[in-house]
This record gives sequence, C-alpha cells and structure tokens, in this order.
Amino acid sequence: MTFFLLIVASGMIHLNNLKPIFEISGAAMVKMGLTKTIFFPFGEIIVFLMIFPYLNEPKRLKKLG
Repeated sequence: MTFFLLIVASGMIHLNNLKPIFEISGAAMVKMGLTKTIFFPFGEIIVFLMIFPYLNEPKRLKKLG
C-alpha cells in the first residue's frame, strides 16, 4: 500500500487518465452502488410483507417460505 501511495505522490501516474473508464465521479459511484445493494434485497422483502396478509391460506405460507 505504501508503495502505491509513493508512486501516486511522485507524479508518475496521472489519475485524470482514468476518466474515460470512470465517467462519473467517485461520490456518484459510491451512491449508486449503495442504493443498488440496499434496495435490491430489502425492497423485495417489503413487497412480500405487503402481500402476505392478503393470502387465502396463510398457514401454507410457512411451508412455502
């Protein structure tokens, strides 16, 4: 890790050359990643919890789950 930091600090690597790969800023990338990882699994749970009370046979829910 120290070696990498020394190379970046020496000016041999220009981080602006990575712009075509990372078209958006780092903060926008982190925000997008967090929203995708939070809403995908937990959003499904919320939808299922809204549907469960309206089932015709709620006792079968335990078997299916």
